[in-house]
Amino acid sequence: MSMMMFERLQSRGRSQVALKFIMIDDGFPIIFGDYFAHRDVADRLRQLGETTSAGFVGQNADGTFFAYGESIGLNLKPAESDSKVVDKVLRRYL
Repeated sequence: MSMMMFERLQSRGRSQVALKFIMIDDGFPIIFGDYFAHRDVADRLRQLGETTSAGFVGQNADGTFFAYGESIGLNLKPAESDSKVVDKVLRRYL
């Protein structure tokens, strides 16, 4: 996803579109739009491994990304290391 695509997602008829994530096996992030439920994504990708944490992705004013919130459907919150992993992945591919 390019930075322009991320900006378009954020301005798509709402003040902000939330990006969500699930973490597979404590280190492999799956990042997706808020039109999918955490549980649905985790169920479909179960063969990749165990979902160990989940939440939302935010962006700081300096451009770094961070993990926050929780998945009610999975009853999971971000792990302490998730912000660093999510930021590294998104900065590499945006």
